Amino acid sequence: MPSTGPQLSIFDPAALVNQIFVIDVAGTPRNSVGIRFDFTAAANDGFTFSTANTSVNIGLQSRAGGTVNGILNNDNSTQTINVPFRMFTSAGGFGSGAAQTINAAAGDIIITGAYPGTSTNVTVNNGGGRLTIDGAFNTTIGTTGRGDIAGTNGLTKNGSGTLTLGGTLPNIYTGVTVINSGTVTANKANALGTGALTMNGGILNIGANAQTVGAVTNAGGTMNGNATLTGTFYNMVSGVVNLNLGGVGVALTKTGPGTLSLNGANTYTGPTRIEEGILRLGAADRIADASNLQLAGGTFDTGGFSEMLGTLDLDLNSMIDFGAGDSDLVFLDSDAQDWGGSLLTIVNWTPGLDSLRIGTDGLGFDTQLALIRFADFGNAPGQIDANGFVTPAVPEPSSYALAVLGGFAFWCFLRRRK
Repeated sequence: MPSTGPQLSIFDPAALVNQIFVIDVAGTPRNSVGIRFDFTAAANDGFTFSTANTSVNIGLQSRAGGTVNGILNNDNSTQTINVPFRMFTSAGGFGSGAAQTINAAAGDIIITGAYPGTSTNVTVNNGGGRLTIDGAFNTTIGTTGRGDIAGTNGLTKNGSGTLTLGGTLPNIYTGVTVINSGTVTANKANALGTGALTMNGGILNIGANAQTVGAVTNAGGTMNGNATLTGTFYNMVSGVVNLNLGGVGVALTKTGPGTLSLNGANTYTGPTRIEEGILRLGAADRIADASNLQLAGGTFDTGGFSEMLGTLDLDLNSMIDFGAGDSDLVFLDSDAQDWGGSLLTIVNWTPGLDSLRIGTDGLGFDTQLALIRFADFGNAPGQIDANGFVTPAVPEPSSYALAVLGGFAFWCFLRRRK
């Protein structure tokens, strides 16, 4: 087991035959330069670290560096840690140099947060270094005990395994939480720290547990849950949002060429801005009615669903796609919005199925109407009725017929004169 001096601690379960070996770390902090669990072909073996001591400094302490740089489970059995885990720099100090990895390479790792007494030790203290979770198997921090993570420099999730963040206390670490791959499951409220949240891939499951974080970026991940994720800003590049994005006055901006699917019943009230790519609705009423739509080069795709928003503004040529369905798209009176000559192209608008309504009286919107193009109707400009419904300004069929007949008669007249 780890000694009081820093060295690589290797746990070989070869002597264990289908049994769990329980190690009492007592009241002395156990220092190491990494902790490694080696492989054995036997099943249902492994180690459990526990203590009955209530001292402040109990637990496992790992210094950065060496061949492991953290905790590595090469065994096919679960390793259970019922004591606090603390990270240090290679010199035993605090700071970014304390960064280490918990790697469930061949079996699960569980840090329960369940230790006795009223110890002030958090379950995982990153010592100011970035904590990375990796591996094809699963890591759990927090079960029936505290389960809290503290420190600076944030957390990164790599590997295909699942990281479960549970326990009875919120995670108070600062810095960015980055999800690159695998799954992160939040089994408690405020499990994602207090800093920004960035998804470059992978899956986030928050279930029924509300989360409050800093700025949120989704660049290809899937966000699931029936609770609300509240950030200070939403930068959406691509991916799928199946949870609720909240926040009074908080804005969402769609950037990048990809597609973002908004499927949750979002309650953020700041503007929804589309600068590039496609923002697609996955159901009706996915955006709060108070959110103004700002189009600046991208596409707002209703997905064939109905939506009510605030005002409609354009900063660059943009598009609204009504999709394949029955869409009623409603905006507040937007005649005060200066489109600056930008063109709005409308596609997949079907008479009798889809409707576009801007305001309720049809007054003062003439400048913007001239900038609307219904692509499926020969790029016809828009016209608005007394109730605010916008339709393509195309001639009535009878006018078409008269024009055709008149042209034909004129052609016959010229033929007779030759």
